[in-house]
Amino acid sequence: MRERRAKPLPTPSLSQRVLKLVASLDLSGEAAAKGVDLFKTLCVYNFGFWFDGREAKVVLDLELPAVALVSVNGAARIYAPPGSGAPELEERLLFSLGLRESLEGFYAAAAADPLLSAFAREWRGWRLRSCDLWWALVTAVCQQNASFRQGWGMLAKLIALYRRRVELKCRGWLPLPPIPCDILAEPGKLREAGLGYRSETVLRIAEAVESGALPNRDALAAEPVERAEAILRRVKGVASYTARLALALALRRYELPPIDRWVRAIAARAYGVEERAVEAEWRRRWGGWSALAAVALTVALDAAPLSKALAKALWFLPHGVVVEHEAALKLIDSLPEDSHIAIGPCVCKKSVGVREEPYYTDMVIMYGAQAYKLAHPEEYKNISKEEAKELLKQFKEHNLIHEVFACFKAKSWAFVICNCDPRYCVPTRSYIVTGDGVYPGPLFARVDADKCAGAEKCGVCLKVCPFGAVETRNGKSAVRADKCMGCGICVYRCPNKARELVPRESYNPRFLPIEHTHPSLLARK
Repeated sequence: MRERRAKPLPTPSLSQRVLKLVASLDLSGEAAAKGVDLFKTLCVYNFGFWFDGREAKVVLDLELPAVALVSVNGAARIYAPPGSGAPELEERLLFSLGLRESLEGFYAAAAADPLLSAFAREWRGWRLRSCDLWWALVTAVCQQNASFRQGWGMLAKLIALYRRRVELKCRGWLPLPPIPCDILAEPGKLREAGLGYRSETVLRIAEAVESGALPNRDALAAEPVERAEAILRRVKGVASYTARLALALALRRYELPPIDRWVRAIAARAYGVEERAVEAEWRRRWGGWSALAAVALTVALDAAPLSKALAKALWFLPHGVVVEHEAALKLIDSLPEDSHIAIGPCVCKKSVGVREEPYYTDMVIMYGAQAYKLAHPEEYKNISKEEAKELLKQFKEHNLIHEVFACFKAKSWAFVICNCDPRYCVPTRSYIVTGDGVYPGPLFARVDADKCAGAEKCGVCLKVCPFGAVETRNGKSAVRADKCMGCGICVYRCPNKARELVPRESYNPRFLPIEHTHPSLLARK
């Protein structure tokens, strides 16, 4: 940490004072009128020492200090130094719990959004708890380039190391977050708490607060939101994400989305846009709720690591089942004679601006063909069953993977046979990263070691497998059944015919009824 010129510092605020009860109120009626679920509001992003499942400690003023004890049934008691203004603290509590705002517009938008529709059902009534501007900035800094667990771990360590606390009369001691003068008096504890390079930013914020370079919450709230963001960003180390998250946490200013790489990656896949276009698309969809939607996404996906969050977020999308070539042909044959079939451009190649041949590989069937023809009449053309099978044969020669997609969550059946290039295919690449989005088919590859020429002499299978399921054992090719998706590409390309596809015992026919692709397997049941 760089040296700073010595200057008089305030005395650290390890408080020994006793806070007394200054107000009691019942929030249940207000919460019911506004549709606020106090349990959801109090439990989300809280520490065990501040919420025990029945009652939460809500810090209303760090400097005074003042604290409210709020039960999930609405009973609230405010503790502060004698002589504190009870009406002002009551109003601050209502603001902190979101009881002064209506989120009907937000929940209506969330219900129609692919990422937050489940959140709108399961978390309706949740409100974002607000906090002091100083602590909001510290919270946002700790989330910079960190996982949720890392960021909240830093905050917990800060509270523990600085040991600021107050006694609530007849209720015992309560830990509080450090205030700026605590940080300035003992800056070394920032790195001890694991903040690393973030320590410098927190120290600058503390200096700006103490010197008055940063306005207080009321003054900042009076500014237009872009101006408020610019004021916060004057502090070196406070970038757009930090400033916007702090504005949401402290002021309930939701117009500007705090978008980090986690949100960017998930939104790009869910909304079908490039990552560089995510913020514009997010603001178009969410408008004045942009920051709240970003925070809600972390609640909806449990703030999980990116790979797990992607898997959870992408469940609303159609999911695919990998099938080998003969199965794809049988699926076409099984369609009723009057079924619609159409061919159009690869959606994934189109989305990234790649025009590499074969380009028209999106084979939509039945209601999928009707829907896509209606939506994109200039791009999709009707084809016959025979034409469809001929195209599938051509796709096989290009090592494209046949993936049959269905909207499982809507309980609808297959609507498209994607013929996927693993270099560009979003579902396939998502599966490789997250293990979700695509399911293995009814078969998997098996090797006859006696016929295998070996990896050094041949190695074709190692080159063509897109799922990393082929490995070498004693110089010969081998297949990991747990990774093999059953596409059959390695079987078709093996020059020595050393591979075959065999039934997968664990196959779940929910994903694709085997009578449509492998009727012979039914005899084994």
